[in-house]
Amino acid sequence: MFCNNLFYPECTCTPTCTTTCGPTVEITCSDCCTRVCSQVTYTITITNTATCTIECARLHVRLPRSVCFNSGTVTLNTVAQADATPADIEIGSIAPSATTTITFVVTVMECKRYNLTRAFLTGVVCCCCTAKKLVIPSNVSCLQVCCCCAPQN
Repeated sequence: MFCNNLFYPECTCTPTCTTTCGPTVEITCSDCCTRVCSQVTYTITITNTATCTIECARLHVRLPRSVCFNSGTVTLNTVAQADATPADIEIGSIAPSATTTITFVVTVMECKRYNLTRAFLTGVVCCCCTAKKLVIPSNVSCLQVCCCCAPQN
C-alpha cells in the first residue's frame, strides 16, 4: 500500500471517507512591509475541509534567501517544536474539519524588495479503499522590504 513505503513509514491506511479531501493552506506574515534586521512571524493555517483524515501530514515552507530562520521558534498549535525547521515540519494527523496552525520567526537579512514565500502540505488520505498522496500548495505570501529605511548603525 502506498503509505507503507519509505516516505511514510509510520503510516497505516484505513479508508475513512467516501469523498475527495480538500485541505487549504494559507500563509501570512506579521508584517508584510518591513526593513532589514526586523523579525517577522510567519503563520501557516491548514484547514481540513473534508471528511477524510490527513495522515502523515508534513509542512514544507520555501523561505526566500533574504531571510534567516530563527532556530527554535517553530510552534504547532502553540506547542514548541524545538528541532523543527520550516523546510520540514512534522504535523501527524489532521482530523476532518480541523484547523492546524504553525508559526515561526525569521530575521530579514538583506534588502530585497519582494520576498515570495510558499508552503506545501504533504500527506496521505485513505479514501475509497485507496491511499492517495497529497501535495497541496499554499497561496504565495509576499514580504516587502523597504530598502530606503534600512537601520542606521
